[in-house]
Amino acid sequence: MNSVICASIVSYMVWTQANLTARTDSYAADENDEIHETVASCVSPRRARQMGRTISGFRSNRNGRSHALAVVALFCVLPGWYKLPEHSCRYLDRLLFVHRIFTSSPACTELEPIVLDWLAKAIGLPKIFIYDGKGPGCGVIQGSASEATIMTLLAARTKTLRKLEVKYPGQSQHMLLSKLVAYTSEYSHSSVERACLVAMVKLNKVLVDENIAMRGAALKAAMDKDRKDGMIPFYVCATLGTTDCASFDNIAEIGQVCDDEVWLHVDAAYAGGSFICPEYRHFMEGVEMVTSFNFNPSKSLMVNFDFSALWVKNSVDLINSFKVDPVFLRHDNQATTIDYRHWQLPLGRRFRSLKLWFVMRIFGLENMRKRIREDAQHAKTFEKLVRTDDRFEICFPVHLGLVCFRLVLAGECDNEKINKINQDLLNRIVDSKDIYIVGSRVRQRFHLRLVTGSVGCDEKAVKFAWKTIQRHACSVLRENK
Repeated sequence: MNSVICASIVSYMVWTQANLTARTDSYAADENDEIHETVASCVSPRRARQMGRTISGFRSNRNGRSHALAVVALFCVLPGWYKLPEHSCRYLDRLLFVHRIFTSSPACTELEPIVLDWLAKAIGLPKIFIYDGKGPGCGVIQGSASEATIMTLLAARTKTLRKLEVKYPGQSQHMLLSKLVAYTSEYSHSSVERACLVAMVKLNKVLVDENIAMRGAALKAAMDKDRKDGMIPFYVCATLGTTDCASFDNIAEIGQVCDDEVWLHVDAAYAGGSFICPEYRHFMEGVEMVTSFNFNPSKSLMVNFDFSALWVKNSVDLINSFKVDPVFLRHDNQATTIDYRHWQLPLGRRFRSLKLWFVMRIFGLENMRKRIREDAQHAKTFEKLVRTDDRFEICFPVHLGLVCFRLVLAGECDNEKINKINQDLLNRIVDSKDIYIVGSRVRQRFHLRLVTGSVGCDEKAVKFAWKTIQRHACSVLRENK
């Protein structure tokens, strides 16, 4: 069966490469027809006709603008929408694989640590995170960064509680749990707060510096105060590339504060993909001190959602926290193979490693780096356009593909009034359906966010977005004279 699987992958790879052009965004909407026809040829004629009618019905009922919006004018939360590699692996996954344990699909299990080792080396993670057939460091694919956060938080909680139960044998687990406290930046992703709600632990949001970064001194002060109050610090989530403004916590300082009793997790969901370019790796200085590291290739490396790469220094911490081994799931290879059902919340999983395998084999690291640099250059282009108009201001430094900006009023000092005008501007832009962006708020200042990186995003698309924003800004300012 494995030989059949490999042959299928190779033959599909040949077909894919034969139809590949320089960039994924060069594919027109109609080129999906070839993929659907290829898959249709693998099923019965009746089934093929049914598939064809379904696809045609979808297209006939779809708003003509929705494809352009998704591919060209989507400048909202995060980039994505990569078609060809996704189709390649998704159809293979759906047609060939069923996987819950190792024996149901050995290839699914065996490929995952291999491609995650490739990716870890590509972004410059230390060797301790590389599996290389031995461990204990290893990677696992989660569905999202939110899942990675909750998995590491629960693993840290279990590890800490087991130590405390030995240290304080007379204390109930409920009493010990009530003393645990986790830490994160006040501008980290909301998923950290949600993870703490699920784990039923207290969350302490640490104040940031002028660069919207969590620093070691502020974290230490928060920990010292909690310890004085009888609390037990056990988990810290640092962020590299915050959603609000793409700021970077100082993990070199934070790592010095976190001792062996505190699990340090890094959420680099957005910025992590940029680390395949050496010029951006200074943002991850101190990564050798972290316990776990996570980022989403779906946000920058042409790998479609759902795909979130999580690495841990010691995989035993994850396995011991979630291992449940009923008789009907046991097999003869348990002692010698990875069983990813112990590394995640669901039991079953798709063959998601194929997504990364196809992207890395089709494009290669140099083309992936080229894409990152192009996205960053498009963001710089937009930043320059904003700076040419004195009605706008850039709110935060532009490091990657995120530009934060807002409309300002000459001589106006009322921050709430300026916030209201920018909210009005955002509403008009979104309602126009010409482009789609979102807003955020940092230190009571509302701003607009434009993110490059979606398929079809080029200099022409960026200039179109800027003209659209200017047009709506003119109408907002006329009404607020």
